[in-house]
Amino acid sequence: MMLSFIVGIYRKYQEYVHPGIYVTRHGILYREKGCKYQVSPLHKLMVGKVWTGKIPSQEKGRLLLHTGSELIVKGNFDVVGSTVEVLPGGRLILGSGYINFHSKLHCFHHIEVGNQVLISENVIIRDSDNHQIIGGNKMSAPIIIKDNVWIGMSAIILKGVTIGEGAIVAAGAVVTRDVPAHAIVAGVPAKVIKENAFYTV
Repeated sequence: MMLSFIVGIYRKYQEYVHPGIYVTRHGILYREKGCKYQVSPLHKLMVGKVWTGKIPSQEKGRLLLHTGSELIVKGNFDVVGSTVEVLPGGRLILGSGYINFHSKLHCFHHIEVGNQVLISENVIIRDSDNHQIIGGNKMSAPIIIKDNVWIGMSAIILKGVTIGEGAIVAAGAVVTRDVPAHAIVAGVPAKVIKENAFYTV
């Protein structure tokens, strides 16, 4: 299988690798033949943009695109010291925002992230169980994260979930069902603990 492996180490800050896609010296882009990706005009996807003050972190941002996968970028999005992987047959749509240190987004089927979405450290987002449970639900189901969502540290977002606009997912929450707009959810499994919540950045 023909593989292309690009590590952005050629310039001090960033390496231009595709219209709209940049990989910093702390980023990795791995792509297999047959993947598709597009970035809307005037927007960009930054992989590995990791700075603590004036000191660059050693954490690497990783973007992994497998054969038969599709990535669509509709805003400015940063993959910061984390892993974003689109598996064969997966379709990932990114708006604007970022995904922070040690987080993992694995797209097997369909994941859509809106605009101004803040994804904290150690978050896991997966739209598949990986194994079929006999007599159970579908193995994979779409995840939709709408605009202005804030996902706290170590939260887990599982298949078939829609997180409404402006919602907040508390640290450590495991989201297994839809989250209403402007609600705060917490716990395992996550439950609404506050409605009509708003936050400022």
